[in-house]
Amino acid sequence: MTATRKLVQQLQEFPTPAVADAASYLGYSPGYANSSLRCMTPGLPVMVGEAVTIKVCSTNPAGSGNMDMFWDMLAMMSRSDVPKVCVIEAVEHDNRAGAVCGDGMAKIFLTVGCIGLLSSGAIRDVAGITAQGFKLFGSGSAAFHDPYEWSGLGEPVTIGGMKVRTGDLIHADSDGCIVVPAVSFDRIVPATRLLIDFEKKVHLIHRREDLGFDDKKEHATRMVAALERDISDCGDRDY
Repeated sequence: MTATRKLVQQLQEFPTPAVADAASYLGYSPGYANSSLRCMTPGLPVMVGEAVTIKVCSTNPAGSGNMDMFWDMLAMMSRSDVPKVCVIEAVEHDNRAGAVCGDGMAKIFLTVGCIGLLSSGAIRDVAGITAQGFKLFGSGSAAFHDPYEWSGLGEPVTIGGMKVRTGDLIHADSDGCIVVPAVSFDRIVPATRLLIDFEKKVHLIHRREDLGFDDKKEHATRMVAALERDISDCGDRDY
């Protein structure tokens, strides 16, 4: 299944951990990034969009500076109304770390419907990018980059241990990044709503001082079983 603008808009209402847990309850393991990938714009809303993948070396002083593939990527992003996320795997030279994106690049991305970026590389001009509302997930900051050498447009990449392919649906917030399993698209929204409702109820039980440990365990066990039944029965619903 492919992502739609409607699905993206619905998933923007949920925190990333809830979407990941809902996918798991549906029986699908979401791909997720490890802690090497940092949210660099924590004050911005949840980022949800379709991945467009590419690789870049920004740390070779003798780099070609060829931008043709970068412009090809922008053209690819502009062909759909589904919000896009640029996913850049950094190809390092001599174990250095250069910036793979700055505020000028972010401005261009926004014009073609790209709302944010995931990268195993560094980023600069973070304050200016944040002011534009462009969301950033990277390894850290760097003040400089050598001439860009772009490669691998549309090829699978690895970001923070997470495999990403062009067309994958990315969901990310300050807790981390996941790839939403495509097989879950028809049920992920109602499943996440059920999961969030369950968490609110079970947290109330956990906080009650009039219940002992055994009572809380019994309540939680029943509620988990009910959640599993509800999620297994949930279908595509409009909101």
